[in-house]
Amino acid sequence: MKTSIFAIFITILTFGLAYSQNAEQEWSLRKSYTTQVDLVVKFIEGANVKQRTAKAGLKYRYIETINNSVYIKFLDIKSSNDPFRDDDNFVNSTNDEIKYFIDQDDLTKIHKKKNASLVSGTLLAPIKIRPEEEINGETVPWELSTDLTLGQYIGFRLPISKTNAYYLTVPTVTLGTSLLSINSSNTNPETETSTTLGLTWSLGVLIDLNGFNIGMMLGRDYAPGSAGKDWIYNEKTWFSLGFGINLTSKNRDL
Repeated sequence: MKTSIFAIFITILTFGLAYSQNAEQEWSLRKSYTTQVDLVVKFIEGANVKQRTAKAGLKYRYIETINNSVYIKFLDIKSSNDPFRDDDNFVNSTNDEIKYFIDQDDLTKIHKKKNASLVSGTLLAPIKIRPEEEINGETVPWELSTDLTLGQYIGFRLPISKTNAYYLTVPTVTLGTSLLSINSSNTNPETETSTTLGLTWSLGVLIDLNGFNIGMMLGRDYAPGSAGKDWIYNEKTWFSLGFGINLTSKNRDL
């Protein structure tokens, strides 16, 4: 089981890295896009061409490409959540209805500037797969554990889309704490059921899809004192799906 799960882990990592290097710009009329950096866009007012700044995170739709200019239309910006609604230098809730455009070459250059960045965030691992172990010549079967882990991670975030806020964070190195369920079925010799607070580290990959974060990781739990001495999974490798969660803010650049 360890070998199979590790192979899946490596496959996801390899695919993500390869895709991040080969993601191509493809425009579609059927989908929306997100500004991933502050973007200077142009618009026509009377006989003049003027400019505004579209802040990172705004959603827009592709309209057409004419003479090397990409025309876009921003989706409705809610005035209640718009800090720039009174500043005409920015795309905001009072001017998002008009058609904007940007030079296609400039847009391509912006996408090419998307490089890896160091980020941190909070990671939750709610369920773990603990592979089978050999204890005193006997095989202890694998366990699906609900020993919840919560920790802070750090990693390198790579873009995997040139048109949307999709990223791969690799490797995610996490340090945190776990609530460990210790009972007669996972101790040797058998002990009474208890819940112990332990320390945990993990390595993994995390995919960020417009702020929704999910990943795969492997790690180890460390239980203190006599509980850890008798617990058969102490300092043993586990595998898990992890979720990036928002306690105070989104994962952030360092």
